[in-house]
Amino acid sequence: MRQRYASSYAGDPRWITAKFAGIDAKGTPFRKGEQVFYFPSGKRIYAGAAGEEASRRFESERADEDVYNGYGSAY
Repeated sequence: MRQRYASSYAGDPRWITAKFAGIDAKGTPFRKGEQVFYFPSGKRIYAGAAGEEASRRFESERADEDVYNGYGSAY
């Protein structure tokens, strides 16, 4: 049986390649070409460890939503 997952939405955060150097939402500088975690709804970027943490938190919340909506298993 094929496993179903919750849909992805346009406003979901995702990893992107930075087109410009800058400073993320927590004040961490990042370089052009670096992978950063981007939240389109608030236009926030998190780089480095903050990006990893934001990504893990989002994936955890997505997994919780999948279980709540019956798309996955809690065990």
